[in-house]
Amino acid sequence: MRKPKVVGFLVVDSCEEWALPLRLVHDEGMPESGILSWQDTSRDAVSLFQTRASARAAIQRTHHWGLAVGAPGMWPSRLGCKVVPVRVVPA
Repeated sequence: MRKPKVVGFLVVDSCEEWALPLRLVHDEGMPESGILSWQDTSRDAVSLFQTRASARAAIQRTHHWGLAVGAPGMWPSRLGCKVVPVRVVPA
C-alpha cells in the first residue's frame, strides 16, 4: 500500500500537552509575506504551505521579525514550531 499524497504543510506550535496550527498575519508594518501567529478565534483559518521550505521560511521570518521589533515572546517560538505534512486519505 502506498503512502497517501502530501497536499501541503502546516506549521504547528506545540508543547508537551498541546499542539496548535498557526496562521499567517498580514498587518501593516509586518513583512509582506506575513508573520505566523496563533488563532484569535476558532473561525480563523490556518495557513497551508505548498512546500516544507516555505513553511520553514515562515518560521524563520517570524523569529527574525520578533527579534527586530523587540517582542520575541509575542510570537510563536521557532523552537516550538513543527512542520507537519497534510495527506489526502482515501475514504
